[in-house]
Parts: sequence; C-alpha cells; structure tokens
Amino acid sequence: MHKICYRYNKSSDDEDLHNIELNNITKLVTEHLNITKIILTSRSGAKSALGLFQKHLIQQKIPFELPLLNEVNVGVSKIQINGRTIDIFVPLSTSPKVEISQKELVNMYRKCFV
Repeated sequence: MHKICYRYNKSSDDEDLHNIELNNITKLVTEHLNITKIILTSRSGAKSALGLFQKHLIQQKIPFELPLLNEVNVGVSKIQINGRTIDIFVPLSTSPKVEISQKELVNMYRKCFV
C-alpha cells in the first residue's frame, strides 16, 4: 500500500512504518484491466495493508465491507471500481511473528491465488 514511507527503528513492522504517500490502487486497477484480485498481506491495525487499503477506499469514496473469514482463515471481500468487481483476499502475514505453521500459511495463500 505504501508508495513512499519512512521506517522508524530500521524496522519493517507495520507500527514502525510512517506513511508519506499511498499507492493509488484505484488508478492501478483502472489502468490495468487484467487485475481481478488484490491480496493484502497484513490485517491487524490501522497501519496494516488492510488498514491502509480501507483508508485509501474511504478517501476515494469507494464502499467496502470488511472481509469475512473463509474456511482457511483468509479474509474475503469485494469492491467495485469503475463497474468492475475486484476480489479482495486478506490472509495472515508471512511475518515470523505470526504463529502459524508453514503448511497452514501455504494453504491460505494457495486459496488466494486459485
């Protein structure tokens, strides 16, 4: 989600990233018609990919329902941009801080890409 950000404490933790400018996801989806899904790789907190995505959609006045968890714990939702439906997937982060087995994580991401 970040186009430009500043890292506090030389850390990539969401809470240590200070946003300077967000990517314009609406523009990217409009310019690239082959984009049919967006996968957000973190979902906890205002500075997570999901939190920043929600902020962007609010700024663009695009309605968004919070993702509902599916059978493998992936958040799933949809948005409409210029008459196109874009699927939104929000699996758990691949960060080592997330306590999940590699097998479960691979299964989550596999569901996002199918």
